[in-house]
Amino acid sequence: MSGEAEALAGAAVGEVPGSPGGVRALADSWRSAARTVTWGADLADSARTTVSSCRGMSADACREAARGLTRDLEGTMDCLLDGAGVLDEARTAIEELR
Repeated sequence: MSGEAEALAGAAVGEVPGSPGGVRALADSWRSAARTVTWGADLADSARTTVSSCRGMSADACREAARGLTRDLEGTMDCLLDGAGVLDEARTAIEELR
């Protein structure tokens, strides 16, 4: 099936699991999730910056929690992008087998 025909069929009936278009859509959704996680990391970092002038144990705890959250979210973003890259490689392999 040509790429154009596959695109039209995919729009009409949905992607078949394991099809190149289905794998591409999954990879794209992981990249989209990574962008959303990046926004979350930016917000956590912004919260840390907001309390940077505050003093005391509560402010220290807030900064440390925001630092940890930012680090964890950035790690999640990296994993999502790495996974999307692997899915892209799988899609390429599927296309080459056709």
